[in-house]
Amino acid sequence: MARALADSDWEVYAIRHAQRGRLTLTDVLALYADHAQFHLAYFRRNLDAFRAA
Repeated sequence: MARALADSDWEVYAIRHAQRGRLTLTDVLALYADHAQFHLAYFRRNLDAFRAA
């Protein structure tokens, strides 16, 4: 899907989030990437604790 979008589409198309308001596709992708990094850090922390036990 991302490859089918023109560069300008990333700022034109948006969703309305209940708490955050208007989010463009760029915003949504950035939030998803940050959230994925959060889960990766959580997974690594738990794995390290498991290995240390």
